[in-house]
Order: sequence, then C-alpha cells, then structure tokens
Amino acid sequence: MKYKRFVIKKYKAVKDAEIKFKNSLIPIIGINESGKTSILQAILAFDHDCDNIQNGAHLDARNRYEYGSVDHIIAAEVVFDNKQEKESLLSKLSGKKSSKKYMVLNEFFKVKNPIYIERNIDTRKYDIPELDADLETKQEVVSKILKITPFLLYFDDFTDRVPDRIVFPNSYFTNTAAEETFKPDEWNLFIEEIFYRATDRKVPLNKFIKIVNKEERDGVLDDVTDKLDEDIIKNWQKLKVLKQSLKSEIGGLTLKLDYDHDANKGIHVFAFKVIDKNFKDKKRHFNIRERSKGFQWFFNFAIKLKYNIKYTSEFENAIYLLDEPGSYLHSSAQSELLNSLKLISKTNKVIFCTHSEHLLVPDIINISSIKIASRVGSSVLLQNFGDYNQTTRSSGALDPVYHALHLNAGTVLNFKENDILITEGITDFYLFEMILKNISKYNNTSITILPGAGATNLKDLISYSIAWSNKYSLLLDSDAEGLSAHETYNEYFGDEEAKKWLFVNTPDKSSNIAIESLLSDNDQTILMNLVGSNNCKKGFISLYYSSKAKQKDFFKNIDEITTKNIHHMMDSIIAKLS
Repeated sequence: MKYKRFVIKKYKAVKDAEIKFKNSLIPIIGINESGKTSILQAILAFDHDCDNIQNGAHLDARNRYEYGSVDHIIAAEVVFDNKQEKESLLSKLSGKKSSKKYMVLNEFFKVKNPIYIERNIDTRKYDIPELDADLETKQEVVSKILKITPFLLYFDDFTDRVPDRIVFPNSYFTNTAAEETFKPDEWNLFIEEIFYRATDRKVPLNKFIKIVNKEERDGVLDDVTDKLDEDIIKNWQKLKVLKQSLKSEIGGLTLKLDYDHDANKGIHVFAFKVIDKNFKDKKRHFNIRERSKGFQWFFNFAIKLKYNIKYTSEFENAIYLLDEPGSYLHSSAQSELLNSLKLISKTNKVIFCTHSEHLLVPDIINISSIKIASRVGSSVLLQNFGDYNQTTRSSGALDPVYHALHLNAGTVLNFKENDILITEGITDFYLFEMILKNISKYNNTSITILPGAGATNLKDLISYSIAWSNKYSLLLDSDAEGLSAHETYNEYFGDEEAKKWLFVNTPDKSSNIAIESLLSDNDQTILMNLVGSNNCKKGFISLYYSSKAKQKDFFKNIDEITTKNIHHMMDSIIAKLS
C-alpha cells in the first residue's frame, strides 16, 4: 500500500494542515517557531511503529497555548498498489470468501480506495470512520494495513546524536524474563542490522556475541568495518569531493565498530570509532561526537538510511521526514545532499524542513511543491507556495526561496557582448525570459536580463552595468516604490544615466503599473489556474519551471490586450537599448 496524503486535524498548534504526495520531494519553509518541526512530528505520530523514536517525545500533541488541549487527530489516506495486495489483505482479515466479514470488507475496499484512517494521539487508537463495523474489526483492519504501508524515517538535525556506547544486557540474548526490563532503542536495532547485512546474514548479532575465538571475532568485526566504510565514508567523500584541498584529509578516515564484553556487569558494549591517519599517516581514534558536526550529521543520516531494521531490500515507497537536513554542511555539500534527496525521491517520498537556499534550487525542487509554515496567533498554517500571501518581505518566510531563485538565475556575464536589462526582482526576470523564448518576434534579441533584489537594492547592478556593459537599461515598476527608487538613483548617478531607464507602462496607462499588469485580467486568471497559484507574480515563477510545452501553450493563447501590452513594453525596452 502507499500513502496518498496526510491530514493533521489537530497537533500542537497545527490545525487542518494537509500534505499531498502530488510531488515526491516536498520542502517546508518558514521562519523560526513557525511550526515546521511540528508538521513532521505529526506525520511521524501516525505510525505506531515509530512510537519509541526519540523516547516518544513526538506523541505529546498538546497545544501549550490551550488549557486542556484534547482530541489530537492525525489521519492518512492509503491506497492499494494492486488487486493482489487487496486480495491478500482480505484473506488475512477474513479467511473464506464466503464469510460475512469478507463480503463486508470486500465491498468496502471496492468503494473506498483510498482508505481514510485516523489516529487519536491521546488514546493511541485508530479508526476508519467510513467503515461500518465494530471497533475490534476496525482495529484489526488498521493493524493489518499498517504492516504493509511504507514505513516512516525521521531525521532531526539538532537532537539526533550518535551515542558513545550502545549497550546490550546478557538477558537480551538469552530469552530470560529479565529481557522484558530492557527496551532496545533504535541504535540497538541498528547494531543488529549492521551485523546482519555485513555478514550476509550468516553471523547475526546473537551469534557473534557467542564467538569465543578472538581471531574469528576480529574477522567478523573487520567485515563490519568494511561495510561501514563502503556505506558511510565513501558517501561522505562524495559530499566533500568538491573541495579538492580536502581530498587527502577525507581519504585518511576509516570507521571501526569496537566491541567489549563486561562479564562482571553482564553487558555487551559497542562503540563507533573514527580512525584518522591524516597526520603523518599516524592512526588516531575518535568518538563520532569528536568529529565535525557535519560528519556527525551525515553519519547519523547514513546509518538510519542504510540500516533501518524494517528494510529487507532496496528502499522503496518509504516516507522520509528530515528536519533541517545538512544544516552543518558546507553549501557545496548541501548541493550534493539535494541531489541525493532527489535520487531518493524517485522511489520514495521526502518531506524536509529547511532555511537553506541551497536545498531549494528550482532546477531540482518544483516550486509548486514548496509548503510555507506560518503562525497566526496561536495556530500554525501550512500553505502552498502559490497560495501564500506574505504581506511584508520583512517576515522572511520566503527569503530562502527568493535567494535560491537568484542563485539559480545568477550567471557569469560577458557584459561587453550583451545588452543588459536590469529588473526590479526575480519575477520580472522570469517573465521577460519567457517572453524572449516564447514570442517569436523576440527570439533573436540579444538582451540579457539581470534580476535585482527589489527596487531599492539596484545600485550595485547599475554601477556594474555602467562600467562593463555594451548597453544597459533599468526597468522599474511605476508604483510608489519604483518612483521613489528612480528619484534616488537619479540623484546618485545623474540625469544622463537616468535617460537610459524606463518604467513599466502600457499603451493605455503610464503610471502606477506593476509588472503583472502587462497581462490582462483574463490572462492573469488563466495563468494562476494553470499553475495552481492565487498570486500572479508567483505564477510567473511556477510557469518558468513548468514544461516548455506549457510555457509555449500559454504564450500562444494570450489575448489581444496582453499581446498589445507585451509588444509595447518590449519595443520600449529595445528602443532604450538601441
């Protein structure tokens, strides 16, 4: 089965939020304390198999702003992969096809696909509201469904830490009653899985601890070391390989799993070590915590990725929940991490919270997949990028996206061979880039668009263009901010430079016009519907990162008013650059 969407009805300050898997790589952005982490934890809380992660802290769903906060509900829609999966589930639930239970459930599964399941986090109980059956039957159905749904993997960049020691009591391997007093955490399970995989299932942990011969035991530990180096160190090198100066340093690292049996205390102790031989080829041993925070994060991520106890084969259809992934990594390593997440998302679903523009590069991240978390009073809202209404840029929620867009638009320009058009912002850049590509009259126009960071932040770009470009012009909105910026730049650069600049205008209007006004009201509506946005300027961005066919189709069908406005504006720009 697969997850189609998660619905957060009430979890901490989050109410009525939804994550649909229309895209498989979904970033959540927002300022600090906007509720991003709560959204990930809410999804994690749906699956009871994850209840022991981080000691179950995510199961505290109370809204601290409300007294007596109750009825915390997380829901999910799940769908069958195929008919065989449904038949197998029915057989496990009801046995014979002639039974009344089989017929009731079979009819329900026919009508209800996807199946809507709720979990009350307060009681830990599940419900299928649309199934007309007793509570016991519902619980049984959910229990069987959850055994075949994708599992959830949670990564918290700031609280996940690799323990210095991972301890197993003797009782864990002897099946004594004392075993019930020991609850293995996820790192105990990782150790078991590492032995299972490193020895090709031939020497599981319970067999390893019975090995008396030291040479034989060391041989198994060497196999574990080789497996860890393959899965961890080599992938760490890939992230860092962009830094040529670090190649020798990185090449000097290996991993080791230490083992000790304390017979007096009746415990078996494992510890991960990093062996560093970068200084004069001398080996020095370190705990994972003694290495860089970037390495600690990657080690933790890779262990969870490679050795999750539920994995029996290649990862597929898992739900990855990552809170601030790679925040300790260099920007170049973050870019490599984003490529890794993109690769993972081809067969899995990845939801991650971030503040980093390096994890929002629009060539990889579909702009329309970005979710914005924000606070309104004591509640957290989760909105699509195209629906988010940021009333002031100072609120900062969209800053990582704007930085990523500018990062993507930045190019090494040969100013002397280009006519430069400086625009106020990134949305102007995308609109004019699409006009140059999709309206045949302008296909061969040698104009390079240089996006600014707002009307009041263009002084440096004007200076560069004056010094280095063949010809340049500056385009400002003819609204209050644009007029004020024009006056400021005029005072600074003088009247002669100001003659090269112009305002956004149409044949019918020359003042108080923003860039989106080049489109008619009808075409603005068509654009927003086409890309699923309630904001025309954001619609330009979404369309730019849509398919070429979608872009071409939109501009092919613009109405007479839009066509007239675009030709008027482009002809004015070309005249300034002639």
